[in-house]
Amino acid sequence: MGTLSAELIDDLVQMEPVEDRWRDLAESRSNAFVTPDWFHSWWEFQGSRSSSPLISVVRREDGSIAGLMPLVLDRSSRPRAIRFAGASIGDRFHPIAEVEDEDEVAAATLAALEGAGLDGTMLLFEHASSESRWWRMQNGPPAKRKIVEQQQTVAPYIDLRGLDWDGYLAKRSRKFRKQVRRAERTLTREHGMRIRTTDAETLDSDLAVLFRLHDLRRNMLGGSSLGPPARRSLRRFALAAQRRDWLRLIVLEADGGPIAAFLGWRFGDSFVSYQGGFDPAWSKQSVGFALEALAIRAAIEEGAAEYDFLLGTEDWKRRFTDEERPSQTAIVLRAGRPVWALVAAEARLRALADRFERRPATRKLVRSMHGLIPTARRS
Repeated sequence: MGTLSAELIDDLVQMEPVEDRWRDLAESRSNAFVTPDWFHSWWEFQGSRSSSPLISVVRREDGSIAGLMPLVLDRSSRPRAIRFAGASIGDRFHPIAEVEDEDEVAAATLAALEGAGLDGTMLLFEHASSESRWWRMQNGPPAKRKIVEQQQTVAPYIDLRGLDWDGYLAKRSRKFRKQVRRAERTLTREHGMRIRTTDAETLDSDLAVLFRLHDLRRNMLGGSSLGPPARRSLRRFALAAQRRDWLRLIVLEADGGPIAAFLGWRFGDSFVSYQGGFDPAWSKQSVGFALEALAIRAAIEEGAAEYDFLLGTEDWKRRFTDEERPSQTAIVLRAGRPVWALVAAEARLRALADRFERRPATRKLVRSMHGLIPTARRS
């Protein structure tokens, strides 16, 4: 690809000339979490309180943009960290470049950080693909940098290529097929089920419905992790996504009122399931299950190449798919820093804590302890 060089942008005004190319590259990777729209939504209500922009724009010798990395310098805890913007509420991050270019884009970004005197700052690459190489290249000379891998998880998805709805159902069990058909039939015949998608006029009210139903469900499971700033960020992103026809906000109504809601988007080839909620009073009618199945059918009818459940190993996701992508957080530190030993110990503690967090009795305690560890961030 030739020699690449990176420029670090620390002024939001300087972002504007590159945003169209930025968005196009993000769409080529079908990942809305690395769009300028996600950046601005997170920045306005969360990032601006504790971070400074540090966007790497990587150019070829002819001046054309080969890729970007929308980073921020986060001061929300010690040690400071360079991380992807919006990682606290997003699920997949990587250099914004074609897959074959991302290693070189990451290497050029690291060179720019070193040139700016930031090579001693912790690099916190959250929700990176375990199968990628770009974050491993940050290691540099063995004596100079070290990597800790932690928070390993998976992101279930459905490969929809070549499938119609009947073809997808045929891949699942007979029991699953019966449950899908029974849930939809029962809700339609006995409760007058209606499926409604949001538009510009109903966006605010439908988001309020989504958050209310989300809270009803999550309150039974120990509470929601979506605080007020995150909800304001999601509202701003939803508005931007609605204007660009990405948004997929679906409300399921029965007996004349909303009982389940789905928040996702279609971006590039991917149909994303981001957040949902339902009224627990309707659990016996499997309304959450029914709405997810309806969203999958909508993705197939739109011609999406995949349906992405994002991060998490919840049992309900396993009902819909057996496919998954491995993901993890990679922490890159300059060798010899005192915090290195703490970060290495943290990786082991997190692995232990993750097991305890699955138990309702200890979940709240473990979540409170997460805020005390070196890589914890408030936004």
